[in-house]
Amino acid sequence: MEEKFVNRDNNFLQFDQYLNKSIQYNVPFVSIVYGKSGVGKSFFAKELLLRYYNYIGIKVVVPTINNTPENYYIERIAQSIDGLSPANNYPSFFSFFKKKSNQRKGKKYIESLKNIILDEHIIGKLIKETIDFVSLENQDEIKQKLFSSKSSDIQILLKEYISYIVCNYMIILNIENIHNIDAASLDYLNDFVPNSLQSVFIFEYTISHETDERKGVSEIYNIFSDLLQFQEQSKLFFAATYLEKLSKEDVYKIIEQYGISEAFDSLFVNYDGDLRLLKHLQLTYQRDKSLFSRVRGEKLDYRRYHLEHIDKDQLYILALIIVHKGILPYDQLYFIYEYKKTQSLLINIDDEIQKLVEEDLIIVNKDSHNIYIKHDSTSESFSSNKEFQRIRHLAYNTWINYYENILSKAHYAKVTEENALTMLFHFYFNHIPQRLEALFSRIKDYIFKNIVHPISARNFIYPLVENLDSKTKNYQKNCLEIVNLFYSLHMYNDAHEVLRKANSKDEKYNLFLSAILNRKGNNEASLDFIEKQQKKKLSPRLNLIFNTIKLVSLRSLNRFEEMLNCYEEIISNENILTKEIEYGFFLRISEVCLSPELAVKNILKSIKFFDKDDLERSNSQVTLSILYIRSGRLTEAKNLLESAKIYLSSRITEKHVINNNLAVINLYNNDINEETEQLLLDALITGIGSFNRIVILNNLLIYYCKINNQNQATICVEKISNLIKKEADKALHRTCYYNIAYFYKSFENEQLATSFLNKAILEHQAIVNETTLFWNDKLGISNTYNGFFNFLIKNNYYLPTISNWGIPVNFY
Repeated sequence: MEEKFVNRDNNFLQFDQYLNKSIQYNVPFVSIVYGKSGVGKSFFAKELLLRYYNYIGIKVVVPTINNTPENYYIERIAQSIDGLSPANNYPSFFSFFKKKSNQRKGKKYIESLKNIILDEHIIGKLIKETIDFVSLENQDEIKQKLFSSKSSDIQILLKEYISYIVCNYMIILNIENIHNIDAASLDYLNDFVPNSLQSVFIFEYTISHETDERKGVSEIYNIFSDLLQFQEQSKLFFAATYLEKLSKEDVYKIIEQYGISEAFDSLFVNYDGDLRLLKHLQLTYQRDKSLFSRVRGEKLDYRRYHLEHIDKDQLYILALIIVHKGILPYDQLYFIYEYKKTQSLLINIDDEIQKLVEEDLIIVNKDSHNIYIKHDSTSESFSSNKEFQRIRHLAYNTWINYYENILSKAHYAKVTEENALTMLFHFYFNHIPQRLEALFSRIKDYIFKNIVHPISARNFIYPLVENLDSKTKNYQKNCLEIVNLFYSLHMYNDAHEVLRKANSKDEKYNLFLSAILNRKGNNEASLDFIEKQQKKKLSPRLNLIFNTIKLVSLRSLNRFEEMLNCYEEIISNENILTKEIEYGFFLRISEVCLSPELAVKNILKSIKFFDKDDLERSNSQVTLSILYIRSGRLTEAKNLLESAKIYLSSRITEKHVINNNLAVINLYNNDINEETEQLLLDALITGIGSFNRIVILNNLLIYYCKINNQNQATICVEKISNLIKKEADKALHRTCYYNIAYFYKSFENEQLATSFLNKAILEHQAIVNETTLFWNDKLGISNTYNGFFNFLIKNNYYLPTISNWGIPVNFY
């Protein structure tokens, strides 16, 4: 049944007024259309696309699935834009790709494309460095692999493509289910939306049935807080439109158009504002008109009635899609169906899929070759129906066998190990939770041995937290294991949240709590907690680890005399020599608490100490390279980083450290090239935590200053200004404010340059440290500075490095 639009005139009028204001102010317009599930958000947005025909309307269809993978929305947006390019006379993705590959930095894009083709064993025309783009553009499989590629080069190119189209054409970009957006895609939206002056953005947001309009606005504003800051700066117009459920009279207008008016009374026993109920009502009416006279005035679950009357083979296919998180690649369905059914039934699979589409239960996306559940209410009704438990059980077991076979190398389809682990985690979590512990060990091993974005790692882990039952025997132990993993990934907020759930008071809990407080910047709280613990009778070893955490907190608070006393106490502790990795770590931590000369000696000793430990030796090399960068010994620093890179560049927690510091060397060498920019952009993708991101953005700011790209430099300044509020490190504040002043001075804005220079001076005055006297000269406080920093002063700016000495709490 095709829905007929009724009575949204006030909403249309409001949207029109908002759009006119954004045009008047010459800023992008972001409209959040929100309401409960099924209230008509998609149909309202569709009508908007039709009414504003002077814009190019682009609909981005996203399944109603939670925990979408990293960059999932970016892939869908790029794919939707590309799919409509022939009809709208703007470049396709391959046209854009070809243009970029002809530029100076284009070779890396060609290499990424070649790797995708070769890795997937796709037939393509590859002749040395030349690729036949015309041939490739017509090969759907290659296009799909490109849009879903994990290659950072391709991901960056997808973002550039989206920005190019949206910033250069009048687009209305309508995205469904924005409430499920992944963090990486949201971060990118915050980047390109404020720069898209000609375009309009309509984001559909579904609030829960328990959430009212006021709470819904609060949810929305929390998610889009970064965009709202642009509105505060008059750089964007942001508005939320709440769609109420249609009245009884309005729904009757829809029903009578389809000749089912006699079902009207029965409908309103069930109607809760979900217009999708009308489709089930119509299908039920077509099957059994007499039903409505028999149940008049009684509550009838039309969704359940609908599901109970579809063909059993279709029901099995529906179950396979539902338990597979509501989305399924078409080729996998072919395999599964063949696995369970006879060859004769396989012939009819396309027909059965088409029937499910006609029943309004699924959607087949021809561009992505995916099948997914059209409405989450279908999954809810299916899962709550006890009569469907057997078929649901069969579907779970089918998928578990499928993915277990893939992990045992019996490949039936093109599924990566990462995807197989993620899906098995989902199936075990929902069907066989007792298998989770063994799978968690395999996931942990995979995360630390493969290049995975931190957000993807989080998506691996967090469902386990939700699965934990506080009544189980190993609850606290499992919590602490997850805390350790989150902490190792530098995800301190997540680690802290799970630690609260553990609510244990043993030694491991206390160590984690003090360390997490330290890493979150709550140094005073960390010191207070450690002081209480050290009043107890502790083992020498436990006291040693507490002192380590205490040392770093004292350094962060610039309490240098106490810090040095603490360091001496640690290094003189005989217990430190009983555990080799601890001794080497304490040598490496010299970077933050000793003079540069003494620190270099200790770290050189640490490198030798870890001769047979690749990870720790490489980390020591990174630490030493930082000291060499600060003293201008750039060739030695680069050699150390290149050596460490062999082992660390593929690790989730270290890749951004290597890339940022290599970029810093390039900038100090005045190697102002696209490779330097790429290093920093790659670092930004994998760097998490406010400190790391601020450091990388600060260095990107200097890069863009050097190439006179004022627009990109301004974006960096805005992002730093937003993030710096979350970072307690005063020294980093000082560095950023100085470099922002340098930026404004470079572009002859003396007023802002003076303002940020004064901010830097105020931050400096709060820090008294003999190793930062070079700032005295730089900020005009005195005419003297430490000769160790002559190199930095000569370059007129300060490029911060990222160290890698984070406290390894798992010493225990």
